[in-house]
Amino acid sequence: MDNPIVTLKCATDKIMKGLNELSYEELEQFIEDREKLINMLPDFLKTHSITVEDKNDLEYILSYDTALQDRMNHLKTEAANWLAQRSIAKSQRSAYDSKYSSDSVLMDKRE
Repeated sequence: MDNPIVTLKCATDKIMKGLNELSYEELEQFIEDREKLINMLPDFLKTHSITVEDKNDLEYILSYDTALQDRMNHLKTEAANWLAQRSIAKSQRSAYDSKYSSDSVLMDKRE
């Protein structure tokens, strides 16, 4: 079994190089892959003892958590703003849409 800590460190290094240009799909895929690797750690640690290098690698990986969360929050804010603008545009467009039937007849009374 490969060391999931080393694999996670390599994946983290790769993703951090272009963090600000990542799409939400790429970031989501990284988070899913990261979760799988983290879930592999207990089984790995049952058969291997953790080394000082592994501890240093884990601290290194964790040091990027804030940057990853900031990027996720930025993407969340972008999506929320886009949805808000779509909602405003929809309400403005509906003001001009006709709400009456085109077959209706207007009757005017003469006095």
